[in-house]
Amino acid sequence: AQMSSAPIQKLADKISAIFVPMIVVISLVVAMFWLLIAPQLGILGDISSVQLAIYIFATILIIACPCALGLATPIAVMVATGKAATKGILIKDAEAFELASRVETIVFDKTGTLTKGEVEVVETVLVENFKSKNNLLDYLRMDEWNEEAMITLSAVLENNSEHPLSEAIVKSANDKKLNFDKIKVESFKNHEGKGVSGIVKGKEIVIGNEKLMDKFKINSKDTLDSDIQAKLEKYRNEGKTIVTVAYEQEIVGYFALADALKPEAKKLISQIKAKGINVIMLSGDNEQTAQAIADNLGIENVIANVLPQEKSEVIQRLKNEEDGKIIAMVGDGINDAPALTLADVGISMGTGTDIAIESGDIVIVGGKIEKVLEVLEISSKTLRIIKENLIWAFGYNIIAIPIAEGLLYPFIGLLLSPVIASVAMAFSSISVVLNSLRLRRI
Repeated sequence: AQMSSAPIQKLADKISAIFVPMIVVISLVVAMFWLLIAPQLGILGDISSVQLAIYIFATILIIACPCALGLATPIAVMVATGKAATKGILIKDAEAFELASRVETIVFDKTGTLTKGEVEVVETVLVENFKSKNNLLDYLRMDEWNEEAMITLSAVLENNSEHPLSEAIVKSANDKKLNFDKIKVESFKNHEGKGVSGIVKGKEIVIGNEKLMDKFKINSKDTLDSDIQAKLEKYRNEGKTIVTVAYEQEIVGYFALADALKPEAKKLISQIKAKGINVIMLSGDNEQTAQAIADNLGIENVIANVLPQEKSEVIQRLKNEEDGKIIAMVGDGINDAPALTLADVGISMGTGTDIAIESGDIVIVGGKIEKVLEVLEISSKTLRIIKENLIWAFGYNIIAIPIAEGLLYPFIGLLLSPVIASVAMAFSSISVVLNSLRLRRI
């Protein structure tokens, strides 16, 4: 961050590029005035015109030295990034750091960001009547269709996937000490954002959401009795994710999985909304489940059924719809990386994947979601300090340069000494540094 330039620094650089040559021209013009015109006006007194012209020329150049202007932004960024690091916030890009103070919309990925990312199987729903039950039990070498049988069947396939939902099912099988990991799976396929499928001993197994069932033309609704439908509806309203298990084109059961919300997430959302910032939650869950979680967090804007590759498309759409507004993205997974890069400000959780951390402009060590608010606050305070520094630098020159030009000399005989100008110029830089050091108290 300290090696990069914030937009306000680029503005200061542009001003300096005009300011410095302008001061040189002004000093030459003023020197010519005191050398050639002032003697004719009779305002020199006992001082030689050559001596006075050189004296004033040197004083203007000294007093207008843009040291404070050059220090105004980088010294504040240096102090702020150092202080942020002690708070567990690593800032990698000065431009994104400044933009964080002007964020108008924050998009949160759900899993692993607003939730703990520790998905667990909380309920298992069995379908009792399906045609291939006997074949399935023979395949599993079990006497009855029960919870352990369904978890074993599912873990055989899910053991080939690294998705959090898959890992939760495998963990459930391991917790129950079920034997599944030596069974060979053929034609395994991971369907992004939908689920998994594969062939085991010549039989097709499909595990995933309704979109995946539709893709394999498996009827996931009409075969359900009212009791199962009521259970699934209840789980969705509670914010649980429903995973369907199908064997040989038939639904054989469901898993209800839950990922607990981070305890500080709800308070954070409330605080961000109090700042007038729009909050959006992205989720791969269906609308009903995603809305239940969002309602619990106090989030009104939810984008559900988002496939992994669609997250960056959502960010791009928001940027197009909210032209000119600053969009921030908070995420932690491989699938979040393109969206983090595309957002104006990418904030990644330090507990997430390496690629997400690399893609973020700002990294929150330890994945403490409440630090998102601190990012916004530190950025706002830093920008305010930078503006104060620029006021110090410009205000000082606006006041001092006319005196250095000898404006008061004809009236009260006051000239600004080059020595005093040197001290004042140094004080201007010191004042900018001291003002920036106030950021150590944030």
